[in-house]
Amino acid sequence: MGDDDSPLAYLSRQRNSTVQPAFQAELHPYMLPAEVSASGMPPLAADVIVVGAGVAGLAAASVLSRNLSVLVLEARNRVGGRIHSVPFGLGASTTAELGAQFIWGSDSGMDATGASPGPHPLTAEANRLALQRVMVGPGDGSGARRRRFAGDGASLPARTQRSVQRWMADAEALAGGAGANDSLAAVLSMPALLARLVGTPDAPALLAGALTAEDGAQYGAELSQLSALYYDNQTTFPGPDNIVIGGFARLPGAYATPLLTSARLRLGTPVVAIRHGDSGAVVTTAGGAQLAAQYVVCTLPLGVLRGGAVQLDPPLPDQAQAALGALGLGRVEKLWMEFDQPFWEDQDCGDGPCEQLDLLVPPSSNNASSSTISGSSGGGNTSSSSNSSSGSGSSGSGLPQPAWRRFISMAAYTRRPVLVALAAGEAAVALDALTDAQVVTSAMAALRSMFPTAAPVAPRSYLLSRWGQDPWALGSLSYYAVGASPRDRATLAEPQSSSLILAGEAASVQYPSTVHGALLSGRDAAYRVLDAAAELPLCGSVSGVGGVCVAPPAGAAAAQCECDDMPPLPLD
Repeated sequence: MGDDDSPLAYLSRQRNSTVQPAFQAELHPYMLPAEVSASGMPPLAADVIVVGAGVAGLAAASVLSRNLSVLVLEARNRVGGRIHSVPFGLGASTTAELGAQFIWGSDSGMDATGASPGPHPLTAEANRLALQRVMVGPGDGSGARRRRFAGDGASLPARTQRSVQRWMADAEALAGGAGANDSLAAVLSMPALLARLVGTPDAPALLAGALTAEDGAQYGAELSQLSALYYDNQTTFPGPDNIVIGGFARLPGAYATPLLTSARLRLGTPVVAIRHGDSGAVVTTAGGAQLAAQYVVCTLPLGVLRGGAVQLDPPLPDQAQAALGALGLGRVEKLWMEFDQPFWEDQDCGDGPCEQLDLLVPPSSNNASSSTISGSSGGGNTSSSSNSSSGSGSSGSGLPQPAWRRFISMAAYTRRPVLVALAAGEAAVALDALTDAQVVTSAMAALRSMFPTAAPVAPRSYLLSRWGQDPWALGSLSYYAVGASPRDRATLAEPQSSSLILAGEAASVQYPSTVHGALLSGRDAAYRVLDAAAELPLCGSVSGVGGVCVAPPAGAAAAQCECDDMPPLPLD
């Protein structure tokens, strides 16, 4: 590599986290073709195989394909993973986001140490694609304009809503001093918090309902499941949140286009096994194909990794398996509903229309047996299902009614009469036993408790996600369960062998449970692979800038490769 030992540009890039993992590992040095042949490996399908064409996998492939050959394998017949945009409503006038919908923090800025994290990666990409989105809230850091209702559906007075907001801030502050094995629910019984609630008899129930609505929608878990100490442990970008209304799937689609054009992305190709070792890996598809590569970047979601549908040989290290088990697997299901009129807009929220409606149902009411809906049991499609609604489900055995705590008003952003109902945590799991019609009936019952005279019997049309039944997701996102810590995510981000590395939002310490966390995790994994590739000079063919060598000639031996330096990798 010459006398200059200074690191290359991509080696100097700050890692996703400074948290120490349970173990540290490195990928094997890149092998030249003659070395691959001598190792006994079969002919390579590519230098790197990326498993999964969600944001993490596509981001990794985008970086890797500049210097190495890449093949991306995706089980679904579409890209995007848990980003799924679907035309919806009368004349398909709305784009429904069944998965990710928000860009959390949209600006660049300085962090607490004075270092700039740079522009938000999703904002940069959205600007490049002219992706339409709308600012959430008034832009002053207060979040969405929100209207809250008591558990029985009564609209809370403005003064009580302000009190709830203050109590939530108190609880979040106390959570920072909780123990590693304390749940967020335990914070609600702390004497310091109870002292703040004295004098308001219904304060504990309202606070519990508000936190469940907020953190359930964010993490897909119950307060009793969330780690008080770490549940919101992440680095945030400054600036207001954005809601995407122009089709979030355009972002992974833009990454996928050059891969599809060059036949480096195979859709409808589930992976069933990954055999990985000291000098390479072999990926087996459901069709029986065995594809060899020097490295595998595996971006399977947490639910799929834990589910065992993809056999890893050898299994992940014990520390990584412990990390997989420690993190929580959240569930958030969305029910998009279109109406004739936005009946919920009977009053504004301060200086603008209400963007979110929160029904503060306490956690104990997630599956209240006293509240039932009728109709035959059974789930819908494994990914999503839609219909035009004509009323409630057919009569039959009573089933528990899940708790609906948050409704997003798309009318506030698009002026279309559309509400998005969110079922999170145990409520989302309860939907698995219900038909689509029963789910709609359940959500409409909640809306009629809030708007008894204005809410219609049923929406004009609806669209329902079923992430828990999607075999390529088996859940919505990861979260910090009680007992989990950032160390678990850092452990997952380490190479799991000399040829296998994981990526995705679950492996992001700084930005977990987010799209930008998945994107940056994919890039980080790609840089780890390129770090390994840099351990041998890559020379032979010539790029168009300055005659820099970037790829070894076929059959070249290591002694034939004496380039002075590899070129710096462009970092977007």
